[in-house]
Amino acid sequence: MLTPFDDELWALRLAASEIAALRTDWDRVAGGAPGHDFRHALARANDVIHGARSEIERGKHPAPSWREQHAELARAARRLLVQRQLAYYAHWWPAERRYLG
Repeated sequence: MLTPFDDELWALRLAASEIAALRTDWDRVAGGAPGHDFRHALARANDVIHGARSEIERGKHPAPSWREQHAELARAARRLLVQRQLAYYAHWWPAERRYLG
């Protein structure tokens, strides 16, 4: 049965899976080493998700800005992840292909 919150619930699931993917990719290149800025961005993104989820559990629609806030924080974490990936994988790339660095 459909509920008025289905679109928000699917967006929350998608946001949570994005955070899980970012964590997995970080662990692959950093070996689980703490990246303060990266983990801070993920923690704040998680807080946004939990806040929206708690609003839904109370029967209220979350603020429309939660999606933009999450996207901004995930983008910041992704930017840090890409920098780490470039540092980790760059020495394996041929010199003529290092245009990303």
